[in-house]
Amino acid sequence: MAFAQQVGDPRSGFTQSRLQWFNGGAFAQPARGTFGTSGRNILDGPGEATMNLSLFRSLTIREGIKLQLRGEFFNALNKVNFGLPNSQVGNASYGVIQSASPGRVIQLGAKLSF
Repeated sequence: MAFAQQVGDPRSGFTQSRLQWFNGGAFAQPARGTFGTSGRNILDGPGEATMNLSLFRSLTIREGIKLQLRGEFFNALNKVNFGLPNSQVGNASYGVIQSASPGRVIQLGAKLSF
């Protein structure tokens, strides 16, 4: 894996958005046959925040037979959690976030125990 040549500060000189997560002008292709000067883990991606929720209701139908109804909500507040930006120097989508985690997922279930 080759590292980019760092020629400036990747955290300044721009307005952070999904279309420009870091200052792409702070990096350049290293000279052919050489390694770049940027290190590992020098950039931060967007944070992730989710809230999961579960609701259960147990019912006794008769002695020895129980029914459990369940509702599970993953990312219950439906917050957008972006993926990591493209960090390949020279790529057309360099510094752009092109993915996101799925939105709210609802799962319903029933369990009969006897």
